[in-house]
Amino acid sequence: KPGKKGFRRNVLFAFFLGLLASPLPYLSLLIDSSSALFFRDLSNVQIPLKAEWIRAVTELGRPPFWNPYQLGGVPFLADPSVGPIYPLNLALLPFAPENAPRAILAFIILHHALLFAGGFLLSGEFRVRPSLRILAGLLFSWSGFAMSSDNLLHILGAQTAIPFLLLFWRRAARCKKSGPFLALSSLAMAWPIYSGDPQFSLLGAFAALIFCPPISKKTILRFTAVLFLAGLASGPQLLPFLHHLNASDPRDRKSTRLNSSHVKRSRM
Repeated sequence: KPGKKGFRRNVLFAFFLGLLASPLPYLSLLIDSSSALFFRDLSNVQIPLKAEWIRAVTELGRPPFWNPYQLGGVPFLADPSVGPIYPLNLALLPFAPENAPRAILAFIILHHALLFAGGFLLSGEFRVRPSLRILAGLLFSWSGFAMSSDNLLHILGAQTAIPFLLLFWRRAARCKKSGPFLALSSLAMAWPIYSGDPQFSLLGAFAALIFCPPISKKTILRFTAVLFLAGLASGPQLLPFLHHLNASDPRDRKSTRLNSSHVKRSRM
């Protein structure tokens, strides 16, 4: 059997091997630089919105304030479903607005790579061999749900947080010095709010409770701390949304309301 150094080397090799394999479903698109994904919400919603985001950030140095493509026009920053301040939007900046389809392809591949990384690291909690860790990572990256979410970028981004939330929370619930992992757990729980699908924060919270050691008073206190920190971390995105929602009058037809399925009052 290999020693600790040899095992770590094997794990590192397996990680990068699987990471390189994660974009294989998109190999033909990567080879042909003139090709891109065009179907359903990608062509109708995501590409125009991301092109507008790239244009505003490159020309004005900030995300756009207005979304002219939905509901006759809505405040861009107040709609979490379009991910106005989603951190991984930075991956779009190397591309020009007119090249948004290729930017979206890179954006999608990045998320599948992160899904692989999350599944790989999470499986390491169960001390499985490196080859099985690759399989676990690819199951997250290539699952039917993940692949079918390529046209729904808010869902693709939100599910990326789940394996990391389970990983960080499992460590926070078991380690004596849990502070760093509590902070990381809260960031992972807030991540879906920035990507555009807040319901995954709720689903992740339930999954984390199931995926932790036996529930005790200490576990409940730590989980409460994660919920509180996640609320603080999501403030920059939630506050503009709640302000606009509170200012909207559903009885006034002239009032611009965010009534998409991702941000209805019942879903928050």
